[in-house]
Amino acid sequence: MKKTPVEPKYIQEGYLRGCTETTYVELREGEAGLHGKETARTALVGKDQEGRWVCLALDGEKTWSRGYKTIRAAIRNAVRV
Repeated sequence: MKKTPVEPKYIQEGYLRGCTETTYVELREGEAGLHGKETARTALVGKDQEGRWVCLALDGEKTWSRGYKTIRAAIRNAVRV
């Protein structure tokens, strides 16, 4: 899993939902516990007001997840909007 910090000012407002410390993540499905082939995936995650990670986008599509302690859990439990 490769993590790259991204400034929130470079992300469209519709994606942020009030999150800070946004991070672009490149990963394989098996690294996050996603089912399927071992293909490369991308995600955008951020910290909510409580300091927990939420998944904002997965493969360029908006997602929603509640706050989790780890980035992997937020990506694994994300639901497409």
